[in-house]
Amino acid sequence: MVRGDAFRLPLLDASVDAVTVASGIRNVQDLALACAEVHRVLRVGGRLMVLGFSLPRLFGLRAIYAGCFRHVVPLIGRLIPGHPSACSYVPESGLGLLLQTGLHAGFARLASMASKQSR
Repeated sequence: MVRGDAFRLPLLDASVDAVTVASGIRNVQDLALACAEVHRVLRVGGRLMVLGFSLPRLFGLRAIYAGCFRHVVPLIGRLIPGHPSACSYVPESGLGLLLQTGLHAGFARLASMASKQSR
């Protein structure tokens, strides 16, 4: 396991089968640059695995989940650590939308560009 900066991974090009990231992805300022760096170090067929929140696709379940995410998560954050601002930024980060659109779209775009370049 190697830990590193999302923009400058200490790995050779095409040298790993998998890249994992936990919920810290919400704090990445330049998602396109991070995707490019992950793409650089992954071997062909490699996988990016992100542990985080995403929104359910089913409308009714999505509404319930979003309500809990906006109200229950910050409440739990305030109750457990005893710090009023703990977890309050999580819903505002829009992580679910980020993972479903920005990360997937950005990485898919990079993979598409790379496959065209290798032809």
